[in-house]
Amino acid sequence: MTTMTIQPFQVLERSQNIHSSYVLEASAGTGKTYSIENIVVRLLIDENTPCTLENILVVTFTKAATADLKSRIRQSIQYALAILYSCQIDDAPDYLIALLEQEESSQLYAKRQLENALACFEQAPVFTIHGFCHRMLKEYVFEADVSASIGEGDAEKEKGIPPSLYTRLIRDFFRTGLSEDLVSYGQLKILINHCKGLEGLEKELYHLMTKGIAIAQVPTLHEHLQKFCIGMASLKHDLRPIPQRIMDDFLVQAPSFNGICNLQKKPKEEHVAKIEKFAALFDKDSWDLADFDILIADGLYFAEALAPSNLGKKKLLPSSDLLFYPEMIPMLTTALAPCVKKARNPDFILAVIAFKCKELVQAYLTRKEIIGFDDLLTCMDRAVQNPLFAAKVRQRFTTAIIDEFQDTDPVQWKIFKTIFLPEDHNHTPGRLYLVGDPKQSIYGFRQADIYTYIAAGNALGDQCRASLETNYRSTEPLVNALNLLFSSEVAPGLIALPHLQETLPYRPVKSGGKVAVKFFDDNRGVIHFFAPHGNGSQTKKLAEAEECYFLPFITHEIQLLQAQGVTLSNSAVLVADRFQAARLGVHLRRMEIPFVVQRAESLVETLAFGAMKELLQAIINPQKESSLKIALAGPFLGWSQQEMLTLTDPYALEALIAKGLILRRIWRDHGFSAFYNAFLVSSWVSSGETVGESLLLREGGLDLYHGMQQIAEFLIEKEMAERLPPVRLIRTLDDLIQSEEDGDQCVKQRSNPEKEGVRILTIHSSKGLEFEIVFALGVIRRARKPSVFIPIIQDYLPPLLTPVENEEDPRYVKYLLELDAEKIRQLYVAFTRAKQRLYIPFFIEGSGKACEPGVASPMELYLAMMGQPQIPFEELYARIPLLNSETSFEMIRKLRKEFAITLSGPDEIQKWVKGNSLLSVESELILRGVQLAVIPGAPYYMHSFTALSKRSSQTQHTQSVVPVFGDVRPPSDYNFSDKSAHTLPAGSSTGTLLHTLLELIPFNLASYGKRSIQLLAFVDKNIARTSFKVWREVIADILYDALTAPLSIGATSFSLNDLSDDRCYREHEFLYAATQSFHSEFEDRPGFLKGVIDLIFEFDGKFCILDWKSNWLGPDESHYSESSMQQAMRNHDYHLQARIYKEALERYLKLIDGRPFEELFGGVFYVFLRGLNAEGAGGITRLDNLKYENVLCV
Repeated sequence: MTTMTIQPFQVLERSQNIHSSYVLEASAGTGKTYSIENIVVRLLIDENTPCTLENILVVTFTKAATADLKSRIRQSIQYALAILYSCQIDDAPDYLIALLEQEESSQLYAKRQLENALACFEQAPVFTIHGFCHRMLKEYVFEADVSASIGEGDAEKEKGIPPSLYTRLIRDFFRTGLSEDLVSYGQLKILINHCKGLEGLEKELYHLMTKGIAIAQVPTLHEHLQKFCIGMASLKHDLRPIPQRIMDDFLVQAPSFNGICNLQKKPKEEHVAKIEKFAALFDKDSWDLADFDILIADGLYFAEALAPSNLGKKKLLPSSDLLFYPEMIPMLTTALAPCVKKARNPDFILAVIAFKCKELVQAYLTRKEIIGFDDLLTCMDRAVQNPLFAAKVRQRFTTAIIDEFQDTDPVQWKIFKTIFLPEDHNHTPGRLYLVGDPKQSIYGFRQADIYTYIAAGNALGDQCRASLETNYRSTEPLVNALNLLFSSEVAPGLIALPHLQETLPYRPVKSGGKVAVKFFDDNRGVIHFFAPHGNGSQTKKLAEAEECYFLPFITHEIQLLQAQGVTLSNSAVLVADRFQAARLGVHLRRMEIPFVVQRAESLVETLAFGAMKELLQAIINPQKESSLKIALAGPFLGWSQQEMLTLTDPYALEALIAKGLILRRIWRDHGFSAFYNAFLVSSWVSSGETVGESLLLREGGLDLYHGMQQIAEFLIEKEMAERLPPVRLIRTLDDLIQSEEDGDQCVKQRSNPEKEGVRILTIHSSKGLEFEIVFALGVIRRARKPSVFIPIIQDYLPPLLTPVENEEDPRYVKYLLELDAEKIRQLYVAFTRAKQRLYIPFFIEGSGKACEPGVASPMELYLAMMGQPQIPFEELYARIPLLNSETSFEMIRKLRKEFAITLSGPDEIQKWVKGNSLLSVESELILRGVQLAVIPGAPYYMHSFTALSKRSSQTQHTQSVVPVFGDVRPPSDYNFSDKSAHTLPAGSSTGTLLHTLLELIPFNLASYGKRSIQLLAFVDKNIARTSFKVWREVIADILYDALTAPLSIGATSFSLNDLSDDRCYREHEFLYAATQSFHSEFEDRPGFLKGVIDLIFEFDGKFCILDWKSNWLGPDESHYSESSMQQAMRNHDYHLQARIYKEALERYLKLIDGRPFEELFGGVFYVFLRGLNAEGAGGITRLDNLKYENVLCV
């Protein structure tokens, strides 16, 4: 355990020395901000060390915190002035009482200092870290030796590099930066698959490049290629392999291993192809990138497929005597596996691309002199190395107060240390207040580093360590109970420092006694644990337990507390993520409990955004009635249906158009701000209510008003900055949509702090906030498996974002330990937000399975410590599978004997769940379902030939006939050696392929001859990526025979090859209505017939229908006689199909030709593709005089 001397810091006491540097540890609720504002006041009024407000630098880490801190400092200055003028010492700070006891001159000095501070307070140097760096680099640009462009703009308005620019530069990199020198085709394919598409790759690159950490340079493709070539040369020298023998070795071993062979115990074609490509590499004496890319694409398949771990059950390895190269696999593993594995690793490929992309992006930003957040810190770090620059800043600020110092990273600390604690003794150091709480260091994802806080304390020394030890946030019973939960007796080694292999001691805080205890009539303590079940009843996953127990319990407790006077806005539920928040919102909404999700939501997805677009489009063109009516019925104006009906009166409509024209004129002449104000006070209803009044009186109108206000502010800023005319200003709303897709924070909706409702927020968002009642729901949620991209910390150098190859890498293990240590600090933050009562859930998996490193929930880690002897932090995961609910319950029962800690265990919650009205309402809602709308009128159904024939078969209890001839069954082997039209695998995939080819093929392609280059090229193009590619010649022959098969109408014979394209209509879709006389199915289900005719063609004035059939009727041509085909027609009800097609053709021809259909119709050809032959005999049957009933036309 890290031990250190620490002294209390009493800022209000006159005896407290403030003219020194301090590392000020401020535990949760101990008045950190209050101390900072009083330090500023004391520095201002001390005439022994004169300074002005401009000499006191205050730095915090968010703009919101900056605004709050400025307001608090101003109020403290005003409060001190009021006391000095009134001389009222009741409740006055001791240091002000001491000042009132001094001479009048000292009091006059203090008053003058405070009044001057208020007079120039708008220039008070209260900054974010980036704002501070920007201001200093801007003011001392020559000493800093940076680009003058860094001084452009206002530091308080800097937003870093916009996401849209990053996105554009990444897309430019895709177009110009990717080359075979950087990444191979095989690698790019692996990476895109890993990222689930190019868009996913873009997001991954953006995420890596905006982390604020330099990306490590990993081995390049060229380096892997060199190792591959060396490995291949070594293998060829040692083994002298012959490709055919490598293949023979594979074929001998393949049947013994899993996943290689088919049911006939022959290696699958795709596996054989991989081995052939691999073996062919040994025919060469030198190798290039194309050769290496074969292994990148396929992997080292020979070694992977024949690895001992892939050996089949009850299988034995073939004797080495049967192999030509028995040592091949271990030698491959040694010589090639390392370079191939890394070259195929998607994380390493991503790292290579990200490094190069960031390099090019940085070059662009440098060339354009664009400075981002990270660049500001880098420039500042470089600038402070110049003694002249550091001295200028140090002379400017005699005191620096760094708030939230536990969230500082090493670079930021280095900047402050160099300026205010110079190693050169010729320079007087400044006063440095480092204010923070290491127990609340929870922003590791932003590079916040608890070890920076430790290092700063060591740099200043023990004499500068101090702490705020009085809690003013919570009631005394809650403070005492939390001290117990965090104590070494209950949770030894709670605040771990894995990197130092030490722990931070928890220092108990005292209660300030400022918060009165509220008593509730519910037998709950100030800390209330709740768990749904104990050992033996642990049957549900966490998600199920949340839905069935945790969330209903929380909503029930909120209702009970509300009944006892707790306002909803004083209750908060701390969640792990937005998904948990959404699930909680469903429960609260169901029970009609208002809530506010304190998360930045997208502005473009709000009701106000769409309404604003509709309104502005109506104002810009009010004469367009449709736009005006849309705006009137929209959310802002909210006209009812009855009011909209009044627009049939042209005089009423004209008056509204006139209003729109007036508003448009105001916008054009005086700007959007004037238009917006005029719109809010305008009235569009007969009652005379203005738009603003109507919105605020309407249910839900306040949220709509706030959204409208934020969009209006955005448009006003845009108009002023870019001097945009109205039409162009409207287009910026479309730009906002793109910015939202890119993640720009400017389009996030501000939450309404005045809205009444339960606060739902993440643990990270809750930091610095306080509520009377807190439910720490998020502490039971396990984390996702952490990324393998981790920051590698180097001595005296910035960290590098580096991918690790495997999870056993010691660097990755240490990284996971740091993440787990931060989870405990998140738990501390969650537990210390409450003023009156804290609800703590816990959930034990109970499966006994080991928990993956890095994924344990904060509560699991805490329970692994609670009431048990201290062990090394890395050993906690061994305890998690052994966690026992009963043991935890017993420990909590012991705690409640002395402190106000209570428990809702399984018995209470189960009993409550069974009789609770909330769950019964939920069940009732689920059972009742949604009432369907009833539309009057008779229903109509959609039919097709396939559906009709299937129902006919079911009615007649017949089944589709699968021909079997002795032992000969329909073919199914794609690797069958004797390939012909009769052995081509049967099934729907074959039929689909042949139909697709016949739909696409030019009919004149047959004129080039059978198996011509042109015909084979067409086939290859369409089957290259299918399992039919080994059947190319057979498929080409089928197509040729289909196009040249003799067809006849009367005495005239022809083939499809003779027809021109303008005489053919392929894939003709139809839809028509039919009566029950057409088919019995229409008696109960009247409706429509739809379908697709394969081919309609016109020859010699006759229109014919042709349908392709890929049916397998038998093992040779003799089974495609006329009688066999007619039997197939009957089996499959193709006569019905022909009637349907004929009716469709007749309806179509009526539209284009007035002659009688009997004169136009040339018949229906059914072409059985497998029965065609070069001599033209067989395979075709023609239906002419089809009998059909009347069909009703709609």
